[in-house]
Amino acid sequence: VVHFADGIPGFPQIQDWALVRLDELGSVFDLHALDGSGTRFVTVPSFSFFPDYAPEIADEIADQLELADEKDALVLLIVTVGEDLASSTANLAAPVIVNSHKLKGAQVVLEDATLSLRAPLAAQAVG
Repeated sequence: VVHFADGIPGFPQIQDWALVRLDELGSVFDLHALDGSGTRFVTVPSFSFFPDYAPEIADEIADQLELADEKDALVLLIVTVGEDLASSTANLAAPVIVNSHKLKGAQVVLEDATLSLRAPLAAQAVG
């Protein structure tokens, strides 16, 4: 269970979310609300599809998540699932950052206008 002190944009009232691995490799996760609403997102670790993606987050977010070391940060991207991998996309403009040790999370809306809201996954898969 990951605690989001401020919820997720659009869902500020939902603070506790379960992060469940959907495959054996840990390349796809289900992030679902624990409030009984049925709210859920498919997410992927950024390094699985975008190995050079390195979002910079504000110090206050890092403090809120108690991130002492960037290695403790799991960077997840919310996926818009298409009919297949070729039509599925990831939101690079608003990653979900999770402190993997403290189980605290936040979705961070980045100010970089060059980051895509719908970056294709198919051309990006690593390994």
